[in-house]
Amino acid sequence: MYINAKKIKNEKFTALLFVTPFIDKNFTTSSLITLAVCSLWPRVFSSFTMKDTVKIDTTINTAIIHGHILGIFYPPKNFSVSRIKYSPVKILYIIEYTLYSFCQAFLENLFEVLDWFISMTTETALNPQIEEGWKKVLAEEFGAEYMKELKKKLKEELKSGVIIYPPPKQIFNAFNLTPFDKVKVVILGQDPYHGRGQAHGLSFSVPDGVNPPPSLLNIFKEIESDLEVKPPKTKSGNLEGLAMQGVLLLNAILTVRASSPASHRDIGWEKLTNAAIKALSDKRENIVFLLWGKFAQEKESLIDASKHLILKAPHPSPYSANSGFFGCKHFSKTNAYLLKTGQEPINWKFCLPLGH
Repeated sequence: MYINAKKIKNEKFTALLFVTPFIDKNFTTSSLITLAVCSLWPRVFSSFTMKDTVKIDTTINTAIIHGHILGIFYPPKNFSVSRIKYSPVKILYIIEYTLYSFCQAFLENLFEVLDWFISMTTETALNPQIEEGWKKVLAEEFGAEYMKELKKKLKEELKSGVIIYPPPKQIFNAFNLTPFDKVKVVILGQDPYHGRGQAHGLSFSVPDGVNPPPSLLNIFKEIESDLEVKPPKTKSGNLEGLAMQGVLLLNAILTVRASSPASHRDIGWEKLTNAAIKALSDKRENIVFLLWGKFAQEKESLIDASKHLILKAPHPSPYSANSGFFGCKHFSKTNAYLLKTGQEPINWKFCLPLGH
C-alpha cells in the first residue's frame, strides 16, 4: 500500500525507501513537484548498486532539502553504516531509529491523506452541490455577502495548508441525503468532529470503519433502552440510514479546522443553518426537532411550536448524559408523533450496528 516505495537490493544490503509529501501547513507547490519527480525513481533505483550510488545522490539530496523523504533500512547483521560512502544514505539509515513509528503510522494512511489533499486543491472543492429543494429555499443565503466572505476565508485557509473537515464534497451531506421536502426529524449538532476521518457532514455520525465517539455511543444506549432492543455486537457509527429516512442530521457549523473544535464559529455557517431551520419551520409542518444541549436549544426561537414538536434534553456527551438524556425517550416519542400526524415512523434500529 506504500506509494513510491522501491526495494533496492545487492549483495551488500537491502533498503526500503519511502518518498512521500509531508502534508502540513508548509506543504507547497514544490512538494507536488518533488512528488512528481519521485514517481520516476523506480527506474533510477533499478540500476542502483553500491558503486552506482552517485547516480541517485543528487536526487536524494534534492528530496532531503524539501523534507519529503522518509527512509527505513534493513541491513544484514554484518552491515556497518560507516561503510556507506554517501551522506544522504547515512541520513536515511539513521531515520530508522528516529522516525520509524511516525513513518509507519503516516504511510499506513497515506492514500487517504493524498485523496483528501487532491480534493482540497481542486477549484470545484469549494463549490459542493446541494439538493435542489434546499438550493431553492436557501438561494437568497447562497447569494448573500456573508457566504461570499465565508467561501473566501475557507479558500485562504486551504491555500495556506490548513486541514479542514469534513472533505469539501461532504460539507452539505446532511442536505443532500435528506431533501427539504422529505425532512421528518431534525437532530441538531454544534460543529463537525475535528479528528481525522471522523466528519462526513452529518451531526453525531462517523463514516464506516471509524469508532463511534462517546456521545454517539450514548445515543445508541438510549435507543436500545427506549425501544427495548438488544445491545449491538459490532459498533458502527454511520447514521446515513437515518438521513435517508428523513432525519436531518444538521450541524450548526458545517466545517472545522483539524484538531481545533469550534474553530469556524462565527464565520457565517450559523446564518446559513439558522435559515435552513427557519425555512423548515415556516414552509413545512409536523417536523420533530430534537434539541440536545444548550447550544441546540438556543435554536428553539427559530421554530414555530404550534406547527412542530420540540423535544429537549441534555446533550448526550458523557459529561451530561446522566443529567437527563438517558431516559428522555425521544426516539419513541418521535415515532408516536409521526404516527399521530399520518407519517411513516423512523426505523431507529436501522442506525444501530449489526446484531439487531
